[in-house]
Amino acid sequence: MAAAGSTVVLAPGVVGAAPMSWQWWFNGTNLAGATNQFLVLTNVAAGNAGSYQCVAGNGLGTVTNQPTGLVVSSIPRFGPLSFSPATGITLELDQLTGHGPLILYASPDLVNWAPIATNPPATGSVQFVDGTATNAPARFYRAVQE
Repeated sequence: MAAAGSTVVLAPGVVGAAPMSWQWWFNGTNLAGATNQFLVLTNVAAGNAGSYQCVAGNGLGTVTNQPTGLVVSSIPRFGPLSFSPATGITLELDQLTGHGPLILYASPDLVNWAPIATNPPATGSVQFVDGTATNAPARFYRAVQE
């Protein structure tokens, strides 16, 4: 598993006599230009999630490693937050990757969490208004992008 925006380095775990050739595959498709021993993926996003394999060879033959699955997780970041006695708490979630639905949870005590809003997959930023927060002495939030 890798966090969205991070760098991932994949190694095939293959040893052989030089000279060696390398070809990486993604979801069963040849990755053009991916012919180094290590596959370096920078600034990973949801589109990088999937199955990776490497075909390595030399003058004695070729071998394909077992598929390696990559899961890219996205952790939304809370942006500006404001409160109005009339409307409640308005909060913004940033760094959304569009990977899956966004669920906003609220808790009065950091133990009992309840979903208060669900948003379809989105990229960038989304604003939520929690109108029930006007009656709460304390309110904590967490967001999950599935």
